[in-house]
Amino acid sequence: MRKKIIVSLMSILVLLSLSLFSIGAGATEVTYISCWDLFTGGDGEFFDPMVDEFNATHADIQVYGPRIKHADYYIKLMTAMAAKNAPDVCIMHQSSFPEYIPRNVLYPIEDVVKEVKIDLNDYIEAPLAACYSGGHLYALPLDVHPLIFYYNIDLMKAAGLVDESGKVMLPKSAEEFINFARQIQEKTDQWGVDIENTTSVYPASTLSRLFFSLLAQQGGTMLTPDLKKANFNNEKAVKALKLLVDLTLTYKVNPPNMDYDAGCTLFKLGKAGMHFNGVWALGSYAQAKDLNMGCAPVPVLYAKGAAWSGSHTFVFPIQKEKNMEKLRAGVIFAAWMSEHGEMWAKAGHCPVRENVLEKPEFKALPYRADYAAAAESAWAPPGTPRWGEIYKTCSDYFEAAVAGKWSVEETLDRLEDEVNSILAR
Repeated sequence: MRKKIIVSLMSILVLLSLSLFSIGAGATEVTYISCWDLFTGGDGEFFDPMVDEFNATHADIQVYGPRIKHADYYIKLMTAMAAKNAPDVCIMHQSSFPEYIPRNVLYPIEDVVKEVKIDLNDYIEAPLAACYSGGHLYALPLDVHPLIFYYNIDLMKAAGLVDESGKVMLPKSAEEFINFARQIQEKTDQWGVDIENTTSVYPASTLSRLFFSLLAQQGGTMLTPDLKKANFNNEKAVKALKLLVDLTLTYKVNPPNMDYDAGCTLFKLGKAGMHFNGVWALGSYAQAKDLNMGCAPVPVLYAKGAAWSGSHTFVFPIQKEKNMEKLRAGVIFAAWMSEHGEMWAKAGHCPVRENVLEKPEFKALPYRADYAAAAESAWAPPGTPRWGEIYKTCSDYFEAAVAGKWSVEETLDRLEDEVNSILAR
């Protein structure tokens, strides 16, 4: 037994000697960086292989870190940031930026981006612009996940909404959109359009997201440039909200009192011709039996393309002691992840790099190329820490309008007062 122990100890000493020799001979020095993410849903199965691929192709940088449940993520992240014990890099929704920038917990990275030679010109303008605050770059976008337009090909064809070549036509104005919905309903006896309009289970987010999109399509904004006052109570907002209300109350082509889950189910079962949802719903719809669907960016119903969007970004929390090697490594990792967006697009998200849109691997993915252009006209939420409260308030007020509780004008008047009150706190 003693002899075995001596032999084992000698083996360990030999390995240690070889390791020390390799280091002295110029072995690669590794920078280890911690990364937190919240991809506990289906996204994680696509994120993990990307991290593995990065580690396999970067001998000098290795990424590791936990996955945290979405419900706990931001609470734990803020706690870690307050203690200056946060990860070196982490995922953050772009809409969360305004809550973190004033706390001085994120590193600006524009100088590091220049140092490691990241080509920002390859990023799509809208999602990259949303990563700036006060003239500083605080994040690099991983994706855009916009609201998009889904349609039932069989119902559209049955309603005669095809061109001379037999290709499904998409609406090009608000009037045409209404007519398409009415025609689908009259010819197929199914719902013309499917937009959730009640907060019985979740907030009526699609209703709000469509309002923001249609307001932006007319050049309107929710808030003043200084983000201190409401700026939406005007004719543009009346048009946007009236369209959403009329679909249910006047034309009766959209089901009343429908929550998010019911709306998704209705479309999956082939009982609605047109539908709006985020790109995250694509996987579920694509697996629906007998659903022959298409998808596209939100149609331009007014002057220009615009659609609500969210974005996953990489941010770089401030540490107790600044480590430039880790910060540089984190920026390189974040840029690599978006540059390989064809892998992440399998989860349904839109790439944010122009070169990815041209890759054969991306173009070969079903449906993705059909809605990828949505990233170009992405509408990002206003950069105020109060946006989360404003967002939920909009859902509540728009639900009341669609239910006929208030007129369009009264709804906007009430909402304007409430938004100004929120901003004044």
